[in-house]
Amino acid sequence: MLSDSSLEIRHQADSELSEFLQEIKNSLSIDYGRMAEILVQRAAAPDEFTRWTAITWFVKLGGDQLVPYYADILGATLPCIADREEKTRVVSLYIFF
Repeated sequence: MLSDSSLEIRHQADSELSEFLQEIKNSLSIDYGRMAEILVQRAAAPDEFTRWTAITWFVKLGGDQLVPYYADILGATLPCIADREEKTRVVSLYIFF
């Protein structure tokens, strides 16, 4: 849905995912390994909005829970530093600082 050609559908998907992220942050039983795996795959998506969303989730989730998955996250994030979209490049740099 994030890659849909309709701006309205993309915004609705983004809104729902934002709510889901809040629920994840408040939950105690999260499989961060599976989540990191999915986000790593989405960070390589052909469309910019999906890439940006995945990288943003890495930044928003952050913390010690993701440390075991940093190698995969960095591997997914490095190509995004050279993304053609500035907002994706900028948020990708937050992973490194």
